[in-house]
Amino acid sequence: MKFAGRSLVSKHNRRSRAFYNIISRFYDWIYLVQVFGYVQSARQLVDAVVEEEDSVLDLGCGTGLVAHIAAQRAGHVVGIDHSKGMLHRAQRKGRHLDNVCYVLRDCRSMPFVQGFDVILSSFMLVILKEAERRAVLQDAFRLLRPGGRLGLLGSQDRMSQEWYTVSAWEDLLSEAGFENVQVQDLNQIFRIVTACRPVESSDESR
Repeated sequence: MKFAGRSLVSKHNRRSRAFYNIISRFYDWIYLVQVFGYVQSARQLVDAVVEEEDSVLDLGCGTGLVAHIAAQRAGHVVGIDHSKGMLHRAQRKGRHLDNVCYVLRDCRSMPFVQGFDVILSSFMLVILKEAERRAVLQDAFRLLRPGGRLGLLGSQDRMSQEWYTVSAWEDLLSEAGFENVQVQDLNQIFRIVTACRPVESSDESR
């Protein structure tokens, strides 16, 4: 977690895709087994924002951890990722779930229209360039129904300079149009950030 977003491939689209295709076979062992608290934090993320029968979008779904947890409660979950290897792993792990589908696509160019109750993302924004992070969050705002919820899982800013401070998160999400920004720190490592799209809002009014 300390070095997330700082590798030589993290902010180069083609290299990043190739990297995650290769690491997909080891990803769960490296992060879900070796990093204490990751799975528990993902569950807390879902608990914080997902309600029964919600329509959920998981940005950068990877091998499916957050998407599959959300599927136990949500009505329908869409997982999007730019890595075939990661999605293949997610499909294998979630083959028993009939309310999850997967889309091979870069989150910087999402093929969706407004209609999600919840948008989730875990350790994905950090691999993007600053301007791309802002664009993805603005797109997330667009894709949420009025009153919809955003839930992000990452690391606390004490871990490295790649992670936002609480005030930086508040500013970034407010800039994108979100309100009620909440930050919860877990296990000295993880940080959950939640926010809402206002009930009375439209893209034209911003």
